[in-house]
Amino acid sequence: MTDPMKEFISEAEELLRETEDGLLDLRDALPGSPRPDTLNGVFRSMHTMKGLAGLFGQKGISDLSHGTETLLDELRLGKRPFDERTVAFLLSIVDFLKTLLGEVAGGKSEGTSVEEVLSEIAEFRTKGGVPEEPRGRVPGIPESISRVLSEYEEHRLRTGVAAGKGVFTVSVEFDLMAFEEELKSVTAKIGTLGELIATMPKSTKVEPGNLGFDLVVGTTRSREQMKELFKGAIVEELVSPSGPKPAEAGQEAEPSGRQDPLLKSSSNTVRVDVSKLDAILNTVGELVLTKGAVARIGAEFLEDHGYSSHGADLQKVAKGLEKRLNELQNQILEVRMVPVGQIFSRLTRVVRRYTQDRGKEIDLQLYGEETEIDTLLAEEVIDPLMHLIRNAIDHGIEPFREREKTGKPQRGVVTLRAFPRGHHVVFQITDDGAGVQLDKVLKKAVEKGFVSAGAELDDPEVVKLIFEPGLSTASAVSEVSGRGVGMDVVKDKVSSLGGFVEVETEVGKGTTVTVTIPITLAIIKAILVSVAGETFAVPIVSTAETLLIDEGDIQYIEGKEVLELRGGLLPLVRLQKIFGLESVRRAEATYVVVTGFGGRRMGFVVDDLIGQQEIVIKALGRHLENLRGIAGAAEVGKHKIILVLDVEALMEEATSRTQKAPSGAG
Repeated sequence: MTDPMKEFISEAEELLRETEDGLLDLRDALPGSPRPDTLNGVFRSMHTMKGLAGLFGQKGISDLSHGTETLLDELRLGKRPFDERTVAFLLSIVDFLKTLLGEVAGGKSEGTSVEEVLSEIAEFRTKGGVPEEPRGRVPGIPESISRVLSEYEEHRLRTGVAAGKGVFTVSVEFDLMAFEEELKSVTAKIGTLGELIATMPKSTKVEPGNLGFDLVVGTTRSREQMKELFKGAIVEELVSPSGPKPAEAGQEAEPSGRQDPLLKSSSNTVRVDVSKLDAILNTVGELVLTKGAVARIGAEFLEDHGYSSHGADLQKVAKGLEKRLNELQNQILEVRMVPVGQIFSRLTRVVRRYTQDRGKEIDLQLYGEETEIDTLLAEEVIDPLMHLIRNAIDHGIEPFREREKTGKPQRGVVTLRAFPRGHHVVFQITDDGAGVQLDKVLKKAVEKGFVSAGAELDDPEVVKLIFEPGLSTASAVSEVSGRGVGMDVVKDKVSSLGGFVEVETEVGKGTTVTVTIPITLAIIKAILVSVAGETFAVPIVSTAETLLIDEGDIQYIEGKEVLELRGGLLPLVRLQKIFGLESVRRAEATYVVVTGFGGRRMGFVVDDLIGQQEIVIKALGRHLENLRGIAGAAEVGKHKIILVLDVEALMEEATSRTQKAPSGAG
């Protein structure tokens, strides 16, 4: 994709986000009248989208944006009612535009029918219209103003007068060199007092070198208040306010001495393509390897030649380089971090739509929006989270009649939490629905052949079955509350990000799904371990602790090796057996790397712990990308290539095996 096309995709996505956010805000205000500034913002976004798409030759997107713009213009002019049905229809068009944009981003031609959607827009516009307002002079408004008003401005004027607002003209003039900023400041002030209906340049009674404007304002303020607020300007009352005063209506409160809104943005930000940050981070990663080499050479120099000023200087330079690289790395990672509130705002849309489609009343409670995560991981994790929330709404929360029978509130509750935990971010999706019926899950698993008939599994083992691909079919949706539909996809996606998925459920109480992923997948710290003479890297983000134990401490339960650890049993797996390596030694003491979180923990038995080191994970290439248990490769030491372990995949691999006790083991 060319750089200009990337710019188009980025700008178009931003416009669609603005449109969607505006429509959701308008929906929240129903059944009241839509806020003119919000509706105008949505209209402007679609207008900009139309021009932008036309500029880049995207005719389908341009035509569809134009059709949507026309519908929005009718809403602005009051030619059709603004209701739930209209918002839902507009949101469906936004979804279709996202689909078209995705096809463009993927280098595909428009495969979906734009003409069909344009026909739907045309048909929608023919239904539910309202009688047009009479055009002409508005009572009390001079002819000199009425004849220059646009149709929209006249509509807003009539609407304001009908609502009991007064109409004023505020005549201002500014120096030619500074008029733009000063005019913005005045219009921003008017926005806090009422509505700016029209801005009309004037050519008479203006000092040379100045520009003059007549601002038509609709407000419930009195003439005395307006003159007090706009000292130095000429304020003329055209229509007296007839509605409730601000103090009585609880609207348009008196100014509290605050300064006018600043024209300068409160945050100095710039939008940067994430791929550029990736390139910088890759360069830093290579410098990290160089730093390691410099430190190694310095240590070897001192070891070979004893103390010397050159050796000491080399070590000093290596330490300084390490410090600066750490600072640079942290600064780049901070740039890549975004608050998860950006994800939550999009997930809110899912809840609103699904509650409407399913006819359920659901409250979505959000916590931890300020938690930060790498922007790439944020984009990758949103699909699994969206699927889990849809599952909670569609299959977890019962219909309101069933909830009433069990004494639950009619409105269901879905809670989404995010919080940091060490080098990870944890997402929890909790619903107060029916929970997972584990007996039916087990029955379905037996039918599918995932477990043998008569197998005795505890609850956590049954819960794991919902992640088996193909366990839930169309018929299973009603049988097992729909849990498990696509859960294998969720698990695979989260695993590919180096994360874990855990499920806790109680019949009649609800279900909690916990998704744990690293904060970032860029440069990571790892523990280097030795197994049968080979070196592997275990990401620290997946590591809870390391242990030195005696071989005699290992116990066997049902043929599986376990270790008693702080009152609990830790399952063990020998990496030597997983990778089919021949042991080069048999020691009395051995090391265990404890991985996982919460109830999902496992100990990897290794021969030795080499140390901790920062590594840059590199992909293995197309032919080896699906190699189970390996996340990639990294370069350490004297250009030595080692494999980086995929902890989640290895844990799954280990649980699918049964480690038999060696002969004579007690």
